[in-house]
Amino acid sequence: MHVVVEGTHGVGKTTAIGLVLDQLLVPGLVGIPGFVVEYETLLKLPGTPQRMFRINDIAKSQAQVLAAPSPTIADRAYSSTLAFAIASASRGTLPVSFLSETRAWVEDGLDRGLLLRPDRLVVLDLDGELAWQRVCHRGAHDWTSQEEVSHLAEVYRDPPGWYVNLVACDYNVVTSGTIDDNVSTLARMFTR
Repeated sequence: MHVVVEGTHGVGKTTAIGLVLDQLLVPGLVGIPGFVVEYETLLKLPGTPQRMFRINDIAKSQAQVLAAPSPTIADRAYSSTLAFAIASASRGTLPVSFLSETRAWVEDGLDRGLLLRPDRLVVLDLDGELAWQRVCHRGAHDWTSQEEVSHLAEVYRDPPGWYVNLVACDYNVVTSGTIDDNVSTLARMFTR
């Protein structure tokens, strides 16, 4: 089983995944470095998002999932790239055509077997204000904004149906509580 953990900045994805792995809560669980191609990166590259399949990090992440003999968990995946594109297009910070290209990139990647659809996608959801406080606490407020954090959270909370169909066989939005709650929630995703 392959589980991807998503959510806006500051919800505790990386911390919860690290604790699930450190505490050996799921026998044989393998942590896979996730990947996300943020829209700023895509804008700087020549051509369309389809060229992003050549990025080594994507290939390595996918290969690790395929090679793992046991369950895997990743911190973000192509679902993040698509969520960032939806949020940016709806806020008007990127043209709608960019969202269409990104969606086509994902659809093409899934059709050609270049992207792996996770068995479960778990979205950790947190109040936008609290997520923003966490972002500021860790010093990441210089590359994002409170509006972006809140808007991305809304996309994950209420995504378009086509997004859910593309990103996972099983889409779960979980209200992020304490770190212990998040750890327990992630561990349960492998047993249900």
